[in-house]
Amino acid sequence: MKNKILSLFALCACSFLLSGCLSSALTPKVDHTKIFILNPEANPVALEGLSGVKMKVDFVQAPVYMQDYKIVASIEGKSELDVSESNRWIEPPTDSFARVITANIIKLTGSSDIYSYLFVTSRASNADAVLNVCVTDCIGQLNGKLKFRALWEIDSAQKNKSEKPSYKTGIFTTEVAIGATYDSYVKAMEKALFELSQDIVKNLQEQPKK
Repeated sequence: MKNKILSLFALCACSFLLSGCLSSALTPKVDHTKIFILNPEANPVALEGLSGVKMKVDFVQAPVYMQDYKIVASIEGKSELDVSESNRWIEPPTDSFARVITANIIKLTGSSDIYSYLFVTSRASNADAVLNVCVTDCIGQLNGKLKFRALWEIDSAQKNKSEKPSYKTGIFTTEVAIGATYDSYVKAMEKALFELSQDIVKNLQEQPKK
């Protein structure tokens, strides 16, 4: 009799554990992943005299550590990086940088003739200048600062071999405060990209007119 009671108790215990495991397995897990997108400046003031600019954004490069969709941040006092599993980009950062820089320049110049390699159009052949951008640093830590550095080059678009090429280069650096969230981290990147766009456009003002 005692053995039967023990067997029954063991059977009930197994059934209880099994039902618990099945319940846990079948319960939907909450996905805490946040997807971010970089946006251009909403309503910047356009600079005067640049509405006739015709330029193609031909090449934009993000740092190697930003080639993945996972958002990367630095760790205070360490040489290692924090790769977030739950905070991600909706598109490759290089494409985001190119899209945002192009949109910023369109707004800052007021020109409808700013083109990007992301969007192929036959009108791009009308460009008088070509812009290349290499972002070498774009990293920061929460509750810290974003360190941003970029090299840019504006080349004249030679439409025939007899034209003498002209170009202008620049190095842009800035630091932007970051809050305690990844939202503020993304906002800091947007601010840095806008300041870079401003630097490029100010140099367009100084380009000799054809």
